[in-house]
Amino acid sequence: MSFIPATPNRTVFAVLAVMAVAVLGLFMRRGAEPPTTGAPPAGLPPAEPEPSHALVVGDEDDEPDEDVAITSDGWAFVPDGDEVQIVPPPEPDDPLIASLGETSPVHVDRNTGALEEAQRGALPHAKPGEHLDAGDLIGARVVRGAVGIDPWRLEALGREHEYRAWAFETEAAARLACDLLRSRIVRVPNDEDGTPHAPDEADYTLALAMTERGVADVATDSGD
Repeated sequence: MSFIPATPNRTVFAVLAVMAVAVLGLFMRRGAEPPTTGAPPAGLPPAEPEPSHALVVGDEDDEPDEDVAITSDGWAFVPDGDEVQIVPPPEPDDPLIASLGETSPVHVDRNTGALEEAQRGALPHAKPGEHLDAGDLIGARVVRGAVGIDPWRLEALGREHEYRAWAFETEAAARLACDLLRSRIVRVPNDEDGTPHAPDEADYTLALAMTERGVADVATDSGD
């Protein structure tokens, strides 16, 4: 019996047949495996979600924040419902005054220099500072202040045309406070014909002159 060696062509065909069988078995094995899930391998911490760039501002039931204007000496014009609260800057507690609960029957308004009666220190149930109701003012405007004293001045006239003024470091802060007063507090009176008549330059000048005269009278009064 003679042995016939394999030719090169027969050898190549044999190798290709073996490779085809191996590839077919690999595909059959992959088809039998269960599908993989997106769960991370055991022992590894779960992937953290990507950070969101959406800005969340409070809950849906929360009221929107409103801007607050701050005077040069730290008083804040704060919206209070449909009205305005002028809140003084925080001061160190004074246990002596708190325990005495003394009142000063006459003092000078720190904003206008006008005399008025008020209690020194607020009652426990009262809000600090000054509360303005609708109609407490008949006009409000922003003007340039005196050099070295008040860069910007918010002027207002009360029900009886009394002069009020607050100093601000910037025009933006002064106009913010003025808009707050105009939208909530100022009620322009009517003239004789029933037409709304806002205070003009003469009204502010007269009110300021009367206030300055009152302050001067107090300064020169030698009585108690």
